[in-house]
Amino acid sequence: MSEKVKRMAGKTLPIVMVIGLVCLLVGVFANFGVSEEQQLAKADTATTSVTIGNKAPEWTVDAQEVSESSSSTPTNVGDNVSWDAVATDVNGDDYYLLVCSTSAAPTANNGGAPECAGGATNRWAVSGATATGSTSTASYTTQDADPEANTWYAFICDGNSQGAQCNVTYKQGTGSTASPFAVNHRPDLDTISNNSPRDPGQTVTWSTNVATADPDSYGGQDTIRLHVCQSEGWSTSSMVCTGAHWCSSTAVASDPSCSYSIPSPEQDDTYAAYVYLVDNHGFVYSAQASSSDYDVANVAPTISSSTINLLDTDGVGNMVLQPAYAATATPGFSVTAIVEDNNSCQTSAAGNEIDAAAMTIYVYRSGVGYANCNGSGDEDPNNCYIVTGNCQIGGCAGPTDTTVNATCTFSLWFLAEPTAGADATSSPWYDQNWLASVKAVDDDTASSTTEDDDGNELENFLAYNLLTPSINYGTVSPSETSDAATTTLEATGNVGLDENLSGTDMEQQSGPETIVIEKQHYSTSSIFNYWDGVTTTATATEFELDCLKSTSTSSPAQKNTYWKILIPDAISTGVFNGTNTIAAVTSEGQEW
Repeated sequence: MSEKVKRMAGKTLPIVMVIGLVCLLVGVFANFGVSEEQQLAKADTATTSVTIGNKAPEWTVDAQEVSESSSSTPTNVGDNVSWDAVATDVNGDDYYLLVCSTSAAPTANNGGAPECAGGATNRWAVSGATATGSTSTASYTTQDADPEANTWYAFICDGNSQGAQCNVTYKQGTGSTASPFAVNHRPDLDTISNNSPRDPGQTVTWSTNVATADPDSYGGQDTIRLHVCQSEGWSTSSMVCTGAHWCSSTAVASDPSCSYSIPSPEQDDTYAAYVYLVDNHGFVYSAQASSSDYDVANVAPTISSSTINLLDTDGVGNMVLQPAYAATATPGFSVTAIVEDNNSCQTSAAGNEIDAAAMTIYVYRSGVGYANCNGSGDEDPNNCYIVTGNCQIGGCAGPTDTTVNATCTFSLWFLAEPTAGADATSSPWYDQNWLASVKAVDDDTASSTTEDDDGNELENFLAYNLLTPSINYGTVSPSETSDAATTTLEATGNVGLDENLSGTDMEQQSGPETIVIEKQHYSTSSIFNYWDGVTTTATATEFELDCLKSTSTSSPAQKNTYWKILIPDAISTGVFNGTNTIAAVTSEGQEW
C-alpha cells in the first residue's frame, strides 16, 4: 500500500463508521413492523468457490556443470557431462531440470518430464522427478558427432498432473562451469608401422599416418603424442604406459613418430609393442591398443682374427707330427677361437646361439690359402684340411653375454707339408706357414669365416720304413760280382729321404775268413757297373737316395738302393754273414 493511501486511510476511517451506522438504522426502520417470518422469506444465499492455479517452480540454486567441461578441460567422447540445480515449487510438486540446446521456452508435460522446444533433437539432458528443494542432476553422454563447443540452456519445470508449468527463465551457469560444454574427440590414426627387422645396435622407429591429425581445435589446435609400450596397458591419469615403454614422441600436430635404440647384444626374436596415440588432454586414439610388434634381426656370428690360435697337440710351440703315427695321422691338433654374436650367445629359448656341430675349420698351408681350401674338392692331406662338427663351445654367461670359447680339434697326416725350415734346403715351404680359418655358424645358419692372422709352423717329420730287412747276394763264385740285390726305403714322414749307409765285414760261418765291407758297392741304378757304385765302409756315409716326400696317404713314396759284392779270388767256399746299417736322413728340400 502506498504512503498516500495509508495517509488517506487514516483520515477517512471515522466517515466510514458513520455511514455504516446510518445504514444500520435505516435497515432497522425498514423492517419495523415486519414479522419474523416475513423477514426470513426475503433472505437469499450465494455459494463461494476458488481454484488455486499451478505456479512454475522457482530457481533456488542456478544450474551449473557438475564438473568443468571447457576448452582447457573438455569432456572425452563417451564420458558424461552433468548439470545440477535446486528449485522450489510453491505447490509442493516435484520438478525437473531440463537442459536444451535452444533458448526457446520448453514444453511442460502434465505428470511427466518436460521437453525442449523443437523436441528431443534439442535436448541435451533431463533429470528425473526431483522433490522440491532437493538437488536435481541431469547427464548427457557425449558422442563422436558432437561439435567441440556445445551451448546449453537449463530450465526447470514441474510435473503437475493437470497444469504443469516451466519457468521460462533459463540459466547457463557461471565461471568455468558455464555454457558451452566442450567435447574432446579421439585423435585419428590411419596406419602405424615400424621399420623392423633391425640389427642389435640399430634403431627401430615407429611411424604413424594420421589422416586429419587431431580433429579438435577449440581453444587451440590439439596436439598428439605417440607412446609405444612393452605391454598392453595405458594410465589415463598419469598418461604413461602401465608397464615399461619402448619410446614416446614429442607433442606434434600430426604424424608423430618415436624411436628405440636396440641394445647389443639383443636376442633375435619378435618383441611385443603396443601403440597408444594420445592427445594433450589424455584421450587415447582407441581403448584397445594397436599392436606393432618389432623384430630383432638375426646377425651372423663373428670372430676376431687375433683370437684364433692354431695349436700343437700340447698347445705349445710349433706343430709336431708324432712318431707313433708315422704313415698315419697324428690326432689332437686344435684351433681355438672366441666367437662373438650380437644376438647374444644364448637364444631366447635359452639354447646355444652358436651351433658347434655346424662350425667348420679350414687348416692349410699359407701358399694354398683359404681361397683354395674351402670346398670338399679342395681337401688334400698334404696342405688342406677341412673339418666340420668337431668343435666344442663354452663360457656363455647368459643372454647379456656375446661370446663363447670354441675349441676345434683335427688330425694331420704324416705327409703334411712342413714349413719350419730355415731355408730351401730344409723345406720347399720354409718361407710359408700354416693358417686356420674358422667358420662360425649360429642357430639360424647365419655364418662368417675369419682367417688367423699369425698361424703356426709345422716341423719336419722324418719317418721311414725299411721294407727289405736283408741283402742276399745269392751264390757268387770267387773273383765274380753278384747280381744286384735291393733294399727299399719308404717315406712315412713329411720329408724326402736320403740314407746313411755303413756295414761290417762278412764273417765265414764255419771258418776264419772274412770278406771286407769295402767289397760291397751300391747305387740307385739296378744295372749299375760294380766299379761305378759307391763303396760301402764301416763309417756311415750319406748317400743321395733322393726318395721323394710322400704325397699319398695310401701309397707312400719309396726308393730302392741296389747292392753288389765282388768275391775275393782266393777264398774258401762257405756262407758269409755281416750287417749293413741303413738309416734314412732328410734329403735336401729341393729334391722332394
